[in-house]
Amino acid sequence: MLLAAVERLEERGVETTFTGESEDIRAALYTQLWNGRYFDERRGTARGSGDRRDGGGNRSVLACDANVVPLYLGVVDDDRAAAIVSALERLETSFGLVMRAEPFSHAAVHPFFLLHRDYHYHVWPWNSLMYALGLRRYGYDDRARREVERVESLLEPYGNFLEVCTLEGEPYVKRGYATAEDFTVAAALWTEYHSRTE
Repeated sequence: MLLAAVERLEERGVETTFTGESEDIRAALYTQLWNGRYFDERRGTARGSGDRRDGGGNRSVLACDANVVPLYLGVVDDDRAAAIVSALERLETSFGLVMRAEPFSHAAVHPFFLLHRDYHYHVWPWNSLMYALGLRRYGYDDRARREVERVESLLEPYGNFLEVCTLEGEPYVKRGYATAEDFTVAAALWTEYHSRTE
C-alpha cells in the first residue's frame, strides 16, 4: 500500500519524504517478500506472529490480504498478477475468499488475541470484493463476477454487510467482529464494483 501511495503521489507531483523512492520500495518488496508465486506473509523470517512449528518460522504462508491489495491497486505487472491470481485460487471458498491458508496456532499469536486467533481464517467480505475488483483490473472478469456473486449470496440473508463471516457462511461473533453498519468498506467496494460494470 505504501508503494501504491508513493507512486500515485509521485505521478501527481506531490512531494513527500518518500519522493523518488518508489523504485527502491518496489525492489525491496520483490526481493524480500516475492517468493516467485505470490507475496509471502513471512517468507524466511521468524517474526513473533509466525508459526514456529518448523523450528525457525521459514514456512511459506499464503495470506490473501498481502496479495489482494497489489491486484486492487494495480501495482504489479501482468505476469506477477497472473501468478498471484493462480495462487489465490486455492483460497476461494463457496462464500468468498478466505483470508489465509490456515488459522494461526495458539503459539503464533499474542495472548491478547487468543480469543479470536481464527478470524484471519474466515471470509472478510471487503477483502473478497477488493479481490474481485483486482481480478477485473487484470482481465479476469468471469472470476471477478463469481467472487461478487459468492459475497452477495453470503450477505443476502442478513440484508447488510458483515465484517467477518465463518467458512460456513455464519456471522463471526467473537468480540463483535460481526458488527453490521449501514455503511462499511465492503459496501463501498460493492458499489465500486457495480458502478464499473454498468
